[in-house]
Amino acid sequence: MREGKIFSLRICELCHSDAIEVLRPSVIVRDAARAPIRVAACRCCGLVFQLDRFEHVFYHTYYAERYRTVISGATDPSEQFLQDQIARGRCLYHSLSPYLPLSGTVLDVGCGAGGLLLAFAEHGWKVMGIDPDRSAICMGKKRFSFDLTACAAESMNIVEGTIDLIVITGSLEHVADLALVLKKCVSALATGGLLLIEGWAYAQARILGGFGHNQKRYFTQQSLTNLFALYGLQHELSTSLPLTGPTRPHSIFAIARKDGLIEKCNERVKADTQALRRMLDQHGII
Repeated sequence: MREGKIFSLRICELCHSDAIEVLRPSVIVRDAARAPIRVAACRCCGLVFQLDRFEHVFYHTYYAERYRTVISGATDPSEQFLQDQIARGRCLYHSLSPYLPLSGTVLDVGCGAGGLLLAFAEHGWKVMGIDPDRSAICMGKKRFSFDLTACAAESMNIVEGTIDLIVITGSLEHVADLALVLKKCVSALATGGLLLIEGWAYAQARILGGFGHNQKRYFTQQSLTNLFALYGLQHELSTSLPLTGPTRPHSIFAIARKDGLIEKCNERVKADTQALRRMLDQHGII
């Protein structure tokens, strides 16, 4: 956390409002160690996010070369990590089946080693994945021979209108440029295609007792609903049911569809930041 220059956001990165309220003064780096990175909420759209950031180049290097070592002490994903991905993928495929065609193309943004995609491949889907973690991508290619690419989400190059399902399971919290990633995802989706987002950062904060330093934003059901509206997507489902199984307790999920009529909603709903504070207090997130 010592490297790179830090700057502070002046507006919400989702709705661009300047009505920002600081909720917490710091984040957890490891154990009891904390860093003075403020966590704020937008009073217009309800997004909770890190107000203080490193420059984009720092994050690109960090996730490509150091992230795995920092979180697990190893350069390569463990077999346990891979098996958990496979199990979560099977649960996700089963959960999404009522919303999906019999086959299509699925893209996993932040795919790690690609284990989440195995169930889709077994059911005839063409699978693709991107992740900045080079060692994880290398492991996944050797294990599955999937179409996996080592790159940041901001750099992904997907042909417009070719993807039937995009899954982002706990990764949208990490990306450096939220707007760019969302624009690329919406462009990549075919008409009728689905975007699934899993919000894991709040759940992890409940486990840690504080906001983690890795996640730049912490989605709630309301902020995900607002995200879909702001990017012209039709909201289909919001749930706290464990769509990917039991290994990520308290995660939230939201699904939206690209219906071909991309009309962004500019209406802003005043967020109840006091309710957000009460939720943080209730779950011991300090």
